[in-house]
Amino acid sequence: MAVSAESDVDVRVVSHTLDEIRADIEAVSLALGLGGDSLDEADLTAYQRHIVVADDFDSNGMVVTIDPRAGDVSTIMSRIRSLVTVPTDIRVESMDLSLDCNPLACGLPLRGGIKVTTIGCTYGFIMWQGGSTKRASTAGHCDDDSYRGHNGDRVGQRVWESTSSQGIDVELVSIENPGYWRPGPIFYTDGVDDYEVSGTVSQSAAAYDTYLCHTGQKLYDDTGSAQSCGRLTAKYATFFRNENSLGKIEPCQTLGGDSGGPVWNVAGEAFGFHKGGGSGDCYFSWASLTEEHSGWRPWVSGGK
Repeated sequence: MAVSAESDVDVRVVSHTLDEIRADIEAVSLALGLGGDSLDEADLTAYQRHIVVADDFDSNGMVVTIDPRAGDVSTIMSRIRSLVTVPTDIRVESMDLSLDCNPLACGLPLRGGIKVTTIGCTYGFIMWQGGSTKRASTAGHCDDDSYRGHNGDRVGQRVWESTSSQGIDVELVSIENPGYWRPGPIFYTDGVDDYEVSGTVSQSAAAYDTYLCHTGQKLYDDTGSAQSCGRLTAKYATFFRNENSLGKIEPCQTLGGDSGGPVWNVAGEAFGFHKGGGSGDCYFSWASLTEEHSGWRPWVSGGK
């Protein structure tokens, strides 16, 4: 096409086509669990608003913005760099992640990571067996007969509790009015109050040094941050009546009241349920052992 010298059209010689740029955007989005072509921030799923991938016509490439709360930023950046073929500007900056709730006052739907009002523990993942019935979950030592939500309304009662010999500390709770509570395959984290559960990782399949976080209502109440994160340093740890069976995270902070909360990685995969900890470490019950003994597993987004 011929363009006159007087034309307002800015003509540039570029190295990459729009299709090439979009192919890299899709590759990065899929690898990070963001879904497909993530040109629109509203389309993000697993990371929700923690990572935004978009094209950048000025550089003839793409730009990736990572909120520090996404987790292990250095690993995420290395993963991105290993995938891209076009110029990529990776930025780490805090984004405005406004929330509709917090762990102490979170409305519907019922989700993990929020306060169990009656006893001050934290709800874990919403559990299911593949049918329409769902269960709430928390730590077995929370041990109450009537569980309530943010507003004091009754959720249900204990319907299953683990034993110490099973190597876990978990309790399942009936959801007596699912039409009201509308439980979802989601949990609360800093910056994202409806983080989708994207899958589960078993005790045997989990890799040492995986970056894991747990969500706790007491952490939020005392520090303003609902989560504490570290590395998986043991898969068969012993802590308070559970021998050679628990996951261990270091370094990690825990407070009384965080028990039962979800343990997860930055891709939204469920690992288990927070049990407790000491100075700089946290222990959790494996979701895979919970399924083995109870028949119930964390409900994954998409019905998996």
